[in-house]
Amino acid sequence: MVHVYKNGGNQSLLKDQNHRDRTEMNEDPLGIKDFSLKLKDPQLSDCGVYTCTVYDRNADILLQKVVTLSVRVPEVVEVVKGMQSVILPFTTEVLKLQDVTVEWKHEDKKVHVRQNGQNQSHDQEVNQEPVTNGNLQHTDGGTYTCTVYSEGEEILLQKVVSIAVRVYPVEMVNATQGEKSILLPFKVTDHLPQDVKVEWRLINPEDRMVYVYERSKNESPSWDHVYRGRAEMTEDPLTTKDLSLTLKDLRLTDSGVYTCTVYNKDGHMLLQKVVTLSVRDYPLEMVEVTQGEASVLLPFKITEDLLQDIKVEWKHQNIIVHVYQNSQNQSLLMNEDYKDRTEMNEEPLKNKDLSLTLKGLQLSDRGGYTCTVYNKDGSILLQKVVTLSVKGYQTEMVEVMEGEGSVLLPFKITGDLPRDIKAEWRLTHPEEKMVHVYESGNNLSDEDDQEQVYSSRTEMNEDPVTTKDFSLTLKDLHLTDSGVYTCTVYNKYGHMLLQKSVTLSVKDRKSDIKVEDGGHI
Repeated sequence: MVHVYKNGGNQSLLKDQNHRDRTEMNEDPLGIKDFSLKLKDPQLSDCGVYTCTVYDRNADILLQKVVTLSVRVPEVVEVVKGMQSVILPFTTEVLKLQDVTVEWKHEDKKVHVRQNGQNQSHDQEVNQEPVTNGNLQHTDGGTYTCTVYSEGEEILLQKVVSIAVRVYPVEMVNATQGEKSILLPFKVTDHLPQDVKVEWRLINPEDRMVYVYERSKNESPSWDHVYRGRAEMTEDPLTTKDLSLTLKDLRLTDSGVYTCTVYNKDGHMLLQKVVTLSVRDYPLEMVEVTQGEASVLLPFKITEDLLQDIKVEWKHQNIIVHVYQNSQNQSLLMNEDYKDRTEMNEEPLKNKDLSLTLKGLQLSDRGGYTCTVYNKDGSILLQKVVTLSVKGYQTEMVEVMEGEGSVLLPFKITGDLPRDIKAEWRLTHPEEKMVHVYESGNNLSDEDDQEQVYSSRTEMNEDPVTTKDFSLTLKDLHLTDSGVYTCTVYNKYGHMLLQKSVTLSVKDRKSDIKVEDGGHI
């Protein structure tokens, strides 16, 4: 049982559960002589033969009509947002329909009506033009129903068509920080009215208004200050059909998802495109030097103009190496170990050269250095990483005969060192032994940390820092003195400044005696 009308009212309790709240008849079918049934939310399972039977009080059949219902899956028409037009198809095998009304609806709103052979534009509740006449909007997607009524408003034909309005595909744009400009592309193919509004927005990772074009005014107080003077569109984007945005003076913080949305004068969305911008760091650069060199340059030259209120910060493994701010170097902000060892150009912003000179190279200086440029709000404008490789001295070989008075393990340097250093000579192979220590201007050969076997047998220059000679003299050579010796120089903070290894080979004097012919020595 689908629907029952009795005693002047609809009997909902007598309906089948599947049709409850889905059927409806006229409130006074006897008065208007219309027993039609409206079935809402048609489903494929509703297909079949429906019979309407009118009984008298004695249950005798007075009237009966059979209607066959065919429920089909709605036809889907797929379009791209911004297309000029689309046809919602509805063809019929009925050759001639006289005195009918054709009505198109979109989500219960009249879209178009044709009656008496003419289009009835005054009956429309939405667009004053049919959907087929231009400017497909984002809101045009959905279900459209075309109903053909007879003169007596009886439904003769009906069809449902769904429009799927696709957005423009997301486009990826890659750039490198410091580039002068990048284009976020958005070209359209159809005509746009002159009274549209075009908005470019950053929507991820945060929401910011980038650029607004409206009534030929390329200026708006709603723009975010970060983009003022850095974003621009063509002078006449509607005529050229080019809504692309040029973003200048690229920064790492420009990375994100941008949308360009076009609205009509009523604020309805006409078009939208998404562009994802990825701004990469400056390419990683490698610099290689040998320990002991006087200085090294960590290069960072830029092309863009920077404001005077920026901050330049060089870091090595999260340790602040150098800071330039308020047009001068900020030595108080530097790590103690780098004071008097770093230097930048006197006018880095004017010369567009943010390179850092690192002096008094140490082995511990190796690793990645990051230069970051911040604006006054603390946002990152530029960033570059330079990897410094500090090579050690090459291992040197020394040979000597057992019993010789002494041998020199050479270690001469070229660079200047602070006075408060510590130099350690160690045997590092085949075992670990402390051989000699120099610290704070004194040789500590008799200290507890020196191995007993080397007591009174080692000697260094009295002032190795001034003479730049850290060579070690080892006296009274034994066969067991053979091995690898390493000299390491530390600063007062315990950071390694220099290191060199010397391999000593002490030969057995007996094995070097030659026996002449006849067995005589």
